[in-house]
Amino acid sequence: MASPARVIKISTTLLRHFVSGVAKKFLSKERYPVATSFKAAFEELGPAFIKLGQFLSIRSDLIGHERTKVFESLQDNAPKLEFYKVKDLVEHSLLAPIDELFKTFEERELAAASISQVHRAVTNAGDVVAVKIQRPDAAALLKGDVALFVNLALVLNKLPFINK
Repeated sequence: MASPARVIKISTTLLRHFVSGVAKKFLSKERYPVATSFKAAFEELGPAFIKLGQFLSIRSDLIGHERTKVFESLQDNAPKLEFYKVKDLVEHSLLAPIDELFKTFEERELAAASISQVHRAVTNAGDVVAVKIQRPDAAALLKGDVALFVNLALVLNKLPFINK
């Protein structure tokens, strides 16, 4: 289960972005500002929420076709890890400096997904490889957040207007 601190983080982030989206609805000409604000919240909250956004991007029956478009970029354009973090993760995992491990290691990612991102590198032997880096704490965040989603679904399922 998610820690109390994580539940507070999730709650405050969703509330902050919701209020921002509602304000934008009245103060700007932006289309679907609440969906746009929730997309930003999902990116901020990490892997499980990005997966939720990816799910929403294909469910026009739930949120409407135009709103699904807001979430589409989460399919293949998740937030990028900064290179210094990538470098630290690679060096920590492989127990050596990155410039000793690879002839070249591209700072720009080939792809960034909810759980990991991929970088092109050339080994010292000259082989071109794709190096996949798991986001820090992705597994722990996913485990806690998914448990939270399950518990929320169980509670919502007991509401008479939801469970039909």
